[in-house]
Amino acid sequence: MKTTLQHNVTLEQPIDKVWAVLSDPWQVAPCLPGAEVTEALSDTEYAGKVKIKLGPLGLTVKGRIVVEELDHASYKIRMRGKGKDALGAGSASMTMTGQLTSLGDSSTALATEAEIEIHGRMAQFASRLIHNVSDSMFNKFLANLQKKLSEAG
Repeated sequence: MKTTLQHNVTLEQPIDKVWAVLSDPWQVAPCLPGAEVTEALSDTEYAGKVKIKLGPLGLTVKGRIVVEELDHASYKIRMRGKGKDALGAGSASMTMTGQLTSLGDSSTALATEAEIEIHGRMAQFASRLIHNVSDSMFNKFLANLQKKLSEAG
């Protein structure tokens, strides 16, 4: 099963402040519910895990994320990730792009696009739920990100 998800939002924070968080895996991962970076394997590759609930199926996907592009000048990031469910229910891969655009001194536009491919038993449940689960996770991520940015001063 393969799908593309897009989100566009405005954050009431300056672009440099948003970029400092979004471009740092150690800061941004905790904003995604259930996600954790467990190890830096290099300057561009990280090991981690994410816990996901797809209907009756609770999954812990462990894998790696590679930062393929990190353009500080244009505020663009592209990451590719692959992982497998710890219990063998399947695997998933993702390519995600994030682009920030300044809307003035105090706000920033965030545009994201994620291409997700899911295999195995995970795909059976995900095909019906992926958009709802994705939207819910993105909304929680956004709320956590906004809280983190507000607390940073």
